[in-house]
Amino acid sequence: MSPAHARRSRNTRGRSLVLVLVVLLLVGGFFLDRGLGGSNSGVAAALSPTSVAADTATSSALSCGGIGIRGDFVASANIEITNNAPTARTVTALVTNGVSGSVTAAPFSVSPRSSWTFNPSHILNKGSWLSVRLLANGGGLSAVIVPTSGRSATITPCISQTSQHWYFAGGSTNHGDQIDYAIFNPTETPAVVNVTMVTNSGVLSPQNAQGLLVPAGAEYIVSGASEAPNLNDLATTITAEQGAVVAFATQLHPSGLSSSIMAGQSSLYGEAVLAHATQDPVSKETLIVANPTSLASTVTVSAHTPYGRTAPWIETMPAYSIWNLDLTGSSRIPLTSPFALTVTSTGGGVSTALRVLAMHASHAGLSLIPLNPMTNTGSTLMPAWPGSALSSLSLFNPGSKAVAVTIGTQRSSPGQAVTVPAGTVVALPVGTLSQLASTPFTITGSVITGGNYAGGVLSALGAFAALAKN
Repeated sequence: MSPAHARRSRNTRGRSLVLVLVVLLLVGGFFLDRGLGGSNSGVAAALSPTSVAADTATSSALSCGGIGIRGDFVASANIEITNNAPTARTVTALVTNGVSGSVTAAPFSVSPRSSWTFNPSHILNKGSWLSVRLLANGGGLSAVIVPTSGRSATITPCISQTSQHWYFAGGSTNHGDQIDYAIFNPTETPAVVNVTMVTNSGVLSPQNAQGLLVPAGAEYIVSGASEAPNLNDLATTITAEQGAVVAFATQLHPSGLSSSIMAGQSSLYGEAVLAHATQDPVSKETLIVANPTSLASTVTVSAHTPYGRTAPWIETMPAYSIWNLDLTGSSRIPLTSPFALTVTSTGGGVSTALRVLAMHASHAGLSLIPLNPMTNTGSTLMPAWPGSALSSLSLFNPGSKAVAVTIGTQRSSPGQAVTVPAGTVVALPVGTLSQLASTPFTITGSVITGGNYAGGVLSALGAFAALAKN
């Protein structure tokens, strides 16, 4: 197979920087109770697992997973790779399927300030699931998993760090739903992993998901439907007792053949945030908060609109519990307004995600959108690829002072100025969005950004939270 056919590549030159979705600096989050059964307290100064290596780094690596390759899976995807550095990067991709080992693709070069489309199924098309390890000869490289089949899909960043702990909220195995956990070991040493699940009925430690050996460079798939069937609420903790891994969850929904890939949390959050577009009136949106620790937790959820913060929801969560907060039709979130959610918790921290159930005849499906640790960054870098188009974009200012934001398609261009008052959300005008269609751009200003991509397989539920590199 020629490199051109194997990669199904695209090298876009001279474009503005494109960086990762859901890439965040965890500057003041909580790193507590690193798994079921134990608990301790403390404050972490750790990076998000999806943070991007600095341009000056001599090398970088990214891991991508939860990608299906067979016709009966709807999680097939391309990987959109972006080089934000001022010099070209040579990238080598190692593709693993858990059946026949790894295959290394021919190295390819990504030009400065440009992007490249990599299709892993053109390298390895046996088995059911794929994981990909991207190795580059420098920093400034990001990668995003973009589904190419199914509906109601979310866009997901690849992970730049391994961890001994991964947390997921919002899974469902009810009414034909499936959730699969892709555990990928990108290191050179074997890992031994345990999987534990919190449900509304208590804690499960499935016998078939304990002491899992994940060899170096290999992946292991755990089926939530097999280990915890017929459950509407499932929060999962993946713990490496030996070694370190990365983990993704792929939620499959039978209605509309929808899929949603979600990167895990490598720590529990004491404070989390999601900027969101206007609610879809034909969808059901539920915030899922999971407490997978042995400590009780008081959780406060606040909604922020263009008019300011609304009255919060407050819930005392027992140890090992799940809280579903129905946002649909809430008088605190006007249907016609964009909004942001902030979640704060005491105790050992929480895992959390927004679950969106679309009930449109044309694109019914289920999506999971993870919240992210709170940060206040100075630069947000937004991606684009052929056929991508923003249908909405919201800017949330969590600070106590107004923020002047500049939006431009080139790093050197002055761009368009937008002011976001303290504690509020501002939606970009439709005219601005149309100018940014299929164009990478930069948002300069300390805001949290979120919205939807529309068109193609990314329907109105192709939501993301776009955040900054370190």
